Amino acid sequence: MDFRTVLSPSSSKIQVNLGDSFVTIGSCFANSIDQNLKENKFSSLNNPVGILFDPASIARVLMYALDGSRPTENSYCSINEAVVNLETHSDTNGKTKEEVEGIIDGQLSQLSKALRNTKWLIITFGTSWIYTHISRKLQVANCHKIPQKEFEKSLLTHQSTEPLYDDLIKKLRKFNPELQIIVTVSPVRHVKDTLPLNNLSKSHLLILSHYLNSTYNHVHYYPSYELVLDDLRDYRFYKTDMLHPTEQAIDYVWDHFTQSYFSKEALNFLDQWEAIKKALQHKPFDPFSQSHQRFVKSTIELLKKISPKVDTKEELEALTRQLIV
Repeated sequence: MDFRTVLSPSSSKIQVNLGDSFVTIGSCFANSIDQNLKENKFSSLNNPVGILFDPASIARVLMYALDGSRPTENSYCSINEAVVNLETHSDTNGKTKEEVEGIIDGQLSQLSKALRNTKWLIITFGTSWIYTHISRKLQVANCHKIPQKEFEKSLLTHQSTEPLYDDLIKKLRKFNPELQIIVTVSPVRHVKDTLPLNNLSKSHLLILSHYLNSTYNHVHYYPSYELVLDDLRDYRFYKTDMLHPTEQAIDYVWDHFTQSYFSKEALNFLDQWEAIKKALQHKPFDPFSQSHQRFVKSTIELLKKISPKVDTKEELEALTRQLIV
């Protein structure tokens, strides 16, 4: 008898190979994927202007990177002696407007370069609820703790985002003809919206994702939302806030993701690298003992074997420093 609704990996026709690079953009879940990619020696650029939650904000930032445009004058404001931009995360800030403009220009230029050369773009949608600054008549990506009364809240429906993403997907394809796009919906619930309205929000994101996946051959849907809410479906997989997945849940999603998209060569490398990572985390009782010196030398040999495939310079240097000359 089964006591779980298991969501088994389904192998993608287009697969991730060693050496492929990624751009991840969107909600916190994009950060989790990015972290796993980097820990496993894949090149990844994550949320250059900070976390973005709604589809309109994500599309706007991507369009800035594609066409070279930048946020308007109207999007800059001063808060607690710092200047921020309402179309980016609060992590992007400075003492002057000119400083923040320079930071954002650098971030978007970096994103543009990455999009030109990357193989994979992962977009994680978080919410359909958006906020418009009333006096500025500006749709924002982040409220930056400005009083709620200055904003109007509204629902971004899939009917409004589908044509927006039609335009974006076509421009991305023209910008980089080899680009493969994975869209997913964050499993993190936005309970401040209330659970019924959070579910309404997620439904529009799921419909948008389905539309893109069914319309474009190079757009793929990854079911991270269903994997956490339906497969794991247990509060032991959530942190104490009962909203964010635990590390165990994130590891489960990562393993499912790799089984779905990674080639056999890439999966074999992940197994090799996992063993090496555990070796690198080893803390010796006696660094000068013969047994530890043998251990260091054998780990160095393992790293040298995979060095033609990935960059292991940092790890080799760290181990070499442990050798007794």
